[in-house]
Amino acid sequence: MKKNFIIFLLLASFFTVHAQPSSDTNIPLSRLYFHETIDATQKKLLALDGKADSLFTLTVNEDLNKKITKTIIEDVDKIANNIEADSTLDNNNKIKFLRGLNETLLRFSSGSRTDSVKYSLLPDLLKAYSECMGPEKEGESIENYIYTYPYEIGDILLGTIAFNSNVGIENCTNLVLLKYCDKYRDKALPLLVQKPNLPFRDSLIAKIARRDPETLYNYAAAPNLLASKIRNNPDSLVNIIGRMAQTKSGRQLFPFLDNIYRGKMSFEEVTSAMDDDVKYYKLLVRTAIDYAELARLKDTLYSAQSLRGRIEKKAADPFINTINGLHDVNDERVRFKILDPFTPEELYYMAIYGEEIIYTSSYVKGVYPRIWQRMKNPKSDSLLMSVRFDHFKKWIKIASNYNTLDDFLKRMENNNAQLLMKAFVNGLDKTENLEDAVDVANSYASITDINVRNLILNQVQWNLQKAQQSSNERATDIYSILNTLFLSMDSSNNINVSEQLNIPPVYFMPNKSLQNDQGKIIVQQFFYGDKDGKTVFNSFISNFSNANWKITSSPEWVVVSSTKGTPVIIYANKPLDETQNLAYRDRVGRSREQVAALGAAPRFDEAGLFQAREDQFQELLRDVLSLSYIGDSDWFRPRMSRQVEDRLQGVLALDGHIHNDGMRIALSLLEIVAPASNKLNHFDICAIADRGGIPLGLADDFTVKLDGDASGVHPQVREQPGYRQSRRYRRRFTVEDDGDEWRCVV
Repeated sequence: MKKNFIIFLLLASFFTVHAQPSSDTNIPLSRLYFHETIDATQKKLLALDGKADSLFTLTVNEDLNKKITKTIIEDVDKIANNIEADSTLDNNNKIKFLRGLNETLLRFSSGSRTDSVKYSLLPDLLKAYSECMGPEKEGESIENYIYTYPYEIGDILLGTIAFNSNVGIENCTNLVLLKYCDKYRDKALPLLVQKPNLPFRDSLIAKIARRDPETLYNYAAAPNLLASKIRNNPDSLVNIIGRMAQTKSGRQLFPFLDNIYRGKMSFEEVTSAMDDDVKYYKLLVRTAIDYAELARLKDTLYSAQSLRGRIEKKAADPFINTINGLHDVNDERVRFKILDPFTPEELYYMAIYGEEIIYTSSYVKGVYPRIWQRMKNPKSDSLLMSVRFDHFKKWIKIASNYNTLDDFLKRMENNNAQLLMKAFVNGLDKTENLEDAVDVANSYASITDINVRNLILNQVQWNLQKAQQSSNERATDIYSILNTLFLSMDSSNNINVSEQLNIPPVYFMPNKSLQNDQGKIIVQQFFYGDKDGKTVFNSFISNFSNANWKITSSPEWVVVSSTKGTPVIIYANKPLDETQNLAYRDRVGRSREQVAALGAAPRFDEAGLFQAREDQFQELLRDVLSLSYIGDSDWFRPRMSRQVEDRLQGVLALDGHIHNDGMRIALSLLEIVAPASNKLNHFDICAIADRGGIPLGLADDFTVKLDGDASGVHPQVREQPGYRQSRRYRRRFTVEDDGDEWRCVV
């Protein structure tokens, strides 16, 4: 190979010296200049790799380098010689084609330097140049040739003097522009703004409507000629988008684009609900379920992303903001009255899209229990099927975060519960982002039931093995990382995640990682302006009121600076009165008149679902479960069939508090788990805080009604991630006999 390469270099040098016509030939002086110009351009192309030699070496592919070198030296000379030798061409046409050849090389060079043209394109480019010379000489159109070439070749050729006056130049230019729009899709509409009368305008706009309808909506709303053309487009989808763009409420209409386009909904139906928060939210949820079914059937959706954003916004304001704002109200009928009009499906979507802002107590006391209260047959698989499994992975993550996953799984048949958890883990590599994989990781960290954890871990390992066998690199990466993370949570496995994954520490933050370029640690701390926020702020200040810290106060902020050791600066807002500063204060506590339901979101008959639930579950989950999953399963059976007398458990929601040196932080949830088989010899108590801090224990006694004997009970407080800054709390408790009740005290 090396010997052949050296021979190739020698041949390349020979052709460079001898192949190009010299001044002692019969080439007239009038054309000799153009030959010499081509010769100079050839040398520049060979020097693109930074070496003034006779070899092109810019790619890592040696064979490709040789091919490009041959093209620059031999093929260019051959074309130039053929032009010179063509007796059918007069002097002017020979000059035209020689100039065109040189311009072709220069345009290629310019494009390759900006990465808009690949080096490998040069041989095809010169072949195309030779092909188009024939019809150009005969005065014929080169349209048929341009049609077959990629955009880059057509663009380069039409930009040269050789073909820019071809008889078919208009059609050729339109073809190149169309290829440009297809290649650079984000630049298609800006091009149409400049050239709104292109012959392919209507068909291109129709194509854009299906590719990027929201961007087309933006252009349809503009006051220019293109917007008018969009609105008058004969395509029905484009016409609907244009009509929406012309209305003041177009953005509220846009999420319903698919249903309106399919004739399942009308403009009037949507506009009649816009001014009513409840009706509009119900319509959004109904549409979300329709879209979930279309997605399950692999149908194309145009406005799904817009719908998600609109549901999230409407769920937050006014509904979640209202129940969050009333978190100090003990009467649940008052606090959660705004949820009265909603069906289980509508509450499901409220939890899904309110995940980032909903308070723990708003979910545990309000949204979650009301889902089951409003179902004639409160089966969780019925709920998932009624929403067509839309966002079911996120729902499982939320349920695990708030410690309601066990309750949720018990509300469905054993086999369905197992199928659901397997589907939860499968297909994480098939999404465009890593959101589902992160949901699985977060859920695993929150699940305490060893059987559920083992099922998830086994399924991750099964998927990892399958990915490795099929050489699926993305799936291998995802499931390998999850497997390592999950195994590392068991200290007996002695897994160092940082070393295995070559990443920074996962379970702690090194001091140096927090420091900026000046070695300082800058912290921005936020406090809410409610009662709890003021209490926590006062405790925060007292913790830093010593010689190690300096506190500087302003009307709205305090700055806490360390006086020793690593420089630490904490900027914290003062907990100003939330009634004066909350953007949604006019929503909180506002009396509301219950609105007649627009109509329940599409639901299945629950009695019918109960009879054929397993078959439907398998059908609806077919995209994430292989056939090997379908069949009898014993995993959930012993766990789900245990009777109440075998294991006592309940979820107790209360307004307790946890303290840390004066810091008072509201608790939202305690879970009491008491195995009767061991005579209630231990409790697992889960405490969730709505605010930050590092509390040391429960300040107030709380009462739990249990049947059975209790002795030596040692409850343990553990983390349940919720809204804002939940923390992990571990604390020992005892249980004392107090007549009919067991009282847990610090």
